[in-house]
Parts: sequence; structure tokens; C-alpha cells
Amino acid sequence: MLIVYIIFTLIIISLWVLPVFPCKHWFFRIFDFIRVYMTFIYAILILIWSYFFPESFIVTMLWIILFIHILYNLKIFYPYFSYKKPLVFKWWSDTISIISSNVLKDNTQYEKIIQIVWKYNPDIFIALETDDVWKKKLQEWLSGYLLLEDDTKDNFYGMCYFSKLPKKNSSLHYLQSKSYPSVEVCHILESKREFTFFWIHPPPPSPTEVPTSKEKDTELFRLAKKIQEATVPCIVMWDFNSVSWSKWSKTFLSTSWLIDGRVGRWFLPTFPAKLWRFGIPIDLVYHSNTIQIKQLKTLWNIWSDHLPVYCEIEL
Repeated sequence: MLIVYIIFTLIIISLWVLPVFPCKHWFFRIFDFIRVYMTFIYAILILIWSYFFPESFIVTMLWIILFIHILYNLKIFYPYFSYKKPLVFKWWSDTISIISSNVLKDNTQYEKIIQIVWKYNPDIFIALETDDVWKKKLQEWLSGYLLLEDDTKDNFYGMCYFSKLPKKNSSLHYLQSKSYPSVEVCHILESKREFTFFWIHPPPPSPTEVPTSKEKDTELFRLAKKIQEATVPCIVMWDFNSVSWSKWSKTFLSTSWLIDGRVGRWFLPTFPAKLWRFGIPIDLVYHSNTIQIKQLKTLWNIWSDHLPVYCEIEL
């Protein structure tokens, strides 16, 4: 039994190292997504080794290694636990509210997300995974909004961008493939301030979609370069199919010079929606340093696999 537990513990410990390797295969990347769960597993293993096995050199070494892993993970999670005191903006700031929702193409509970939009009345509403039926339903019920950009698809990567704000210009991008559109909209406000909104949904590395993260990483890198060239404040939202503490998300942040909107606001897990208390935060929000996140929260389940996200920003 001791040998079995030693082998099992060594396997669990080795999984922690996999995301460090530059390999793009989904098997190496998935353990960044479940880092929170792995931390709990390490803690349980420490309890098992402490209470069920006699003290020995091997047991002590395994206990120490597991404890170091827990401390390392807590260091990664600390920025999200720490309270972030908001700046106080004066009367000349502009406030914009946004709702983003992965509606799930096969979901027919259209009224669920419509009720949310009616309740919060956001300036911008973005729906992901929309097909022609979803587009028609949203246009029917959201008569107060303009459909600025859309690319409906049957591959779960369609999108519709609704807004009450005037736009200066907008465009659809295909940063990696025609199958995966992204949106860029530059809004101009009554105060004459401008900001650019980017919305993206790269494919996840998984055994059911694409086996590696090559397409996703390329798309994020090209988006980061576009943001570098922007001359107005930028905000980037939605389903990155990546967690904010992953090596690749950190690379995107450092390349685009943006700020992680979740820092100081807990994890705010969004997927899977049915297990939101134990979910993972893959619907991310990044912004320029001249933008402040005034409010960021998840909303109730709309029978999709993702929870909608409400974000209020100040320019």
C-alpha cells in the first residue's frame, strides 16, 4: 500500500510541472486550468501522509514537496485574493456597462439572456456562439440596440455585437482562421473620448477540438500586437479558453501592456456554469491603465455552459 501511495503522489506532483514545458499539446496545458483543484489534492495528500503512514525520510520528503507546491500555487492566486482599492475618479470620467454572454448555440432558452439584458440595460451587449436563429431572436427582442458587427456560424464560434454607443469604426478580424472571428469596435462618446473594444474567442486545446494550442497562441499574439498599435484606451473581453495565471496569458499581458481586470476581485469562475462555485475563470477581462474596472461580476445561469459576465468600466 505504501508503494502505491508513493507512486500516486509522484504522479500528482509531476503533473504540476507539465504546464512549465513549452509544449503546446492539450495534455500539457490542461493542468493550468485545474491548478485550484490540484492545490486541494496536494492538501489532502499531506493529510493522508501525516495521519496514515509512519514518519520516514520518504514520507517527510513527499510532505515537504507537496507543501512547497501548495505555497507556490497560493503565491499565484494571491493577487486575486488581495483587495484592490479602486481609484476615485472625478466628475469628468465616463462610465460604460457591458454584458458578455456565451449563449451556447444549441441553447433554446432565448428569454433567459434577454431578461438579463433588460434588467441591467448595458451600453454594450455581446453574444457568443450565435447562429442565424440566435441573431434573429436577439434582433427581435433588443430593438433599442444597434447590431454593429456579427458573424453567425454553426461551429460554436459565431458572435453578435450590440451597442447603444455610437461607433467611430468597427471591423471583423480573422487573426488565425476564417472559422474563428474576432471583433474590434472603436466607440466615441459624448465627451469626445474614444476607446476600442476587442472581443475574441480562440479555440481551446482539447482532444475534441484542436489538439494543440498553436492556433490560440497565434491569435492572442496577433491581437496583442494590434493592441500595441492602438492610440486609444483598450478593453479586451471574453472567452480566451485560458486561465489568467497561465504562462501564455501572462505573455499576452506583457506583450499587449494591459492589466488583468480580475486582480483583487477573486477568481469569478465562469465555466462550467452548473458547477460555478467550483468552476474555472476562462472568460477574461483585460484593460489599459487609463481604464478602471468599477464592477465585475458573473450573472445567473442562462442554460449555457458559461455564466454571463457583467462589467462596468470608467474611462
